[in-house]
Amino acid sequence: ADSYSERFAAGEEPENFDKEFIRRHYAALGYRGEGELPVVDTSLWVQASQRYIQIYELLTGLTFDPAEYPVNPRLISNLKISGVFS
Repeated sequence: ADSYSERFAAGEEPENFDKEFIRRHYAALGYRGEGELPVVDTSLWVQASQRYIQIYELLTGLTFDPAEYPVNPRLISNLKISGVFS
C-alpha cells in the first residue's frame, strides 16, 4: 500500500525518515532555536534510535546488529588499528 496516498487522504502528515519529529517535539515545548534546549524524556531518544534502525534496515535490507557496550574500548582499539591513535 502507498502510505503517502493513504496518509494524504486521511489528512495526516506523510511518513518521513528524518529528524522532523524531534524538531516538532521541541517546538511543542516552546523552543524556537534560541537559548538552552529544554530537557526531554529519554523516550524521545529511544524513538529516534528506533527510527534510525528502521531506516538502516530499510535501506540496506540487513537486520541491525547493535554493538557491544561499553563502546569506548572497542572505539579506541579500532582507532589504534587504523593508525589514528598510537
